[in-house]
Amino acid sequence: MKKVLGSFMMFLLLVCGCSAQKETTPDKKESTKAEVKEEVKEKNEEVKPEEKTESNRIRLKVGNQEIYATLLDNPTADSLKAMLPVTMTFEDFNNTEKIAYPKTPFTLEGTKKGAAPAEGDILVYAPWGNLSIFYHEYNYTDDLLAIGHIDEGLDILTSQTEDFKVTIELSE
Repeated sequence: MKKVLGSFMMFLLLVCGCSAQKETTPDKKESTKAEVKEEVKEKNEEVKPEEKTESNRIRLKVGNQEIYATLLDNPTADSLKAMLPVTMTFEDFNNTEKIAYPKTPFTLEGTKKGAAPAEGDILVYAPWGNLSIFYHEYNYTDDLLAIGHIDEGLDILTSQTEDFKVTIELSE
């Protein structure tokens, strides 16, 4: 009887310990998504709209339509800025994101790896080296590096049904 009771008590301690640990561990996907949004929000608050400069704002041109975005402050975003102005051909991928492959590889060193993309996030997928603009949320992956977020005009990208050219340049 003592062995049964002892085993039952050990089981209860194990279950209680595991459930307590689970409650205190944040969901990696949600925390990363929140971190990227907070970082972009902080960047936007630091710089008043009339003071936004080419240091963190970019414009994406699709035909005669314009999309505006804010880049994060990291080496991968800086490597995109170093390419500008650049024209890339985007295609739809998985009904979730628009992707393009730059001629010059992105710098990946020094940028936090891992993201759970939200609608409008701009990321680099490290294994393929492509630029990704998500128009639907997606699962967390360690292979994504967040570099920015679309501020306005995401609907212009989502309305494209065929491959399309985008000119990316620093915003004036």
